[in-house]
Amino acid sequence: MVAGSMAMGTARIESDFDLILGMKTRRIFTGRFFLTMILAGMGWRKRRNSQTTHNRFCLNHFVTAELYCLRPPYNVYWEELYRRLVPVYGKREEINKFLAANRWARAGEFRDDGRWRGGKRRWLKRATERVMGGRFGNWLERRLGIWQLKRIAQSAAEDMGYKPRMHYDWTELEFHPDTRRIEEWLKQEGYIYQNK
Repeated sequence: MVAGSMAMGTARIESDFDLILGMKTRRIFTGRFFLTMILAGMGWRKRRNSQTTHNRFCLNHFVTAELYCLRPPYNVYWEELYRRLVPVYGKREEINKFLAANRWARAGEFRDDGRWRGGKRRWLKRATERVMGGRFGNWLERRLGIWQLKRIAQSAAEDMGYKPRMHYDWTELEFHPDTRRIEEWLKQEGYIYQNK
C-alpha cells in the first residue's frame, strides 16, 4: 500500500513513495532483500541520507499477517494516514485483513480503485514461490534475516533522529528514524499547540 504524503494528499514534486508491504510469514527478509535489489538496480530506491527523493520508493514498513495491526502509540496523524492508505497490489482478501486488523483507524473495507493492480499469480511468481517455499527458502530466510538484523541494528545506532519510531524483528520491520515531519503535520493541523 502507498502511504506517506501521497496517501495524505500532501505530495510535492520532491516527494518519494512511502510503502507498507505485506509479506508472507517467514519470508519477510527474503522479500525485503529481493525487492531492495530490484529497486536499487532500477535506480528507484530511496537511499538512506540521500538528498534525492523525487520518484524514489521508500521501503519503511514491512509486515507479516501476525502484525498487520500498527503498534501503538497512535495519534491523529497515524489514524488519518491509515484511513487513506492506497492499495496498489495484492489480493483483495489480504488487503481487507490488513484493514480489519487496523480498526482503530476506522478505515473501512477496500473498494475498487483505479490504482490497484490486483494480485494475480503470474507464472514467474508461482515458480519463485515453489522454489522458495521449502527447505531452501527457510534456510535463505534465516541467513538473510541474521545478516539484515545485524545491519539494521548498526544503522539504527548511527542514524536515530527526532523521536524515532523503529521496530525490527522476524514479523515486522518499521523504519521511521525521524518523526519530525509527523509532528509538523500535527502542528499545522492544529493538534499540537505551540507556545507563542
